[in-house]
Amino acid sequence: MIWNAFERYTIADAVGDRRELVEQEAAALEARKASLEAEVEYLRDERGIESAMRRQFDIALPGEEVVVILEDETEVEFEPLATTTPTESGWWPW
Repeated sequence: MIWNAFERYTIADAVGDRRELVEQEAAALEARKASLEAEVEYLRDERGIESAMRRQFDIALPGEEVVVILEDETEVEFEPLATTTPTESGWWPW
């Protein structure tokens, strides 16, 4: 009888853990749903459609010009980090 009670306790504990995981997944899916709904609402507007087309297909309206910004070609030099051994820093691994 004690063994059966212990088995039931372990099963209930495992089910509780799985329930927490499923609730977390459900919350993540609800957040994703809200994000997708906001994106769909944005794309229903003419401005959102134009923005998506410009971003995905690299198009421009007649008379618009494209400006390309290039980075400087100068390289930045970094100094290497100083390496210390455990005895130099006063710290022993044990």
